Amino acid sequence: MFSSYLSAIDGIEVFPIISLIIFVTVFLIVLIRVFAMDKKSAVEAANIPLKDEILTTKSESKNG
Repeated sequence: MFSSYLSAIDGIEVFPIISLIIFVTVFLIVLIRVFAMDKKSAVEAANIPLKDEILTTKSESKNG
């Protein structure tokens, strides 16, 4: 059903190529940023959920 609509559009074959190029570009940028990140920032980012849990536990022990 949709293939008949899409085949009637001229130049539609360029959109999958453009979306693939955008995806690969964003993926490579993220990959480069992750590998360029220093160890301290990586450990700090990894501990963000734990910091929130520790703060919640400390506030509960003060109130309770």
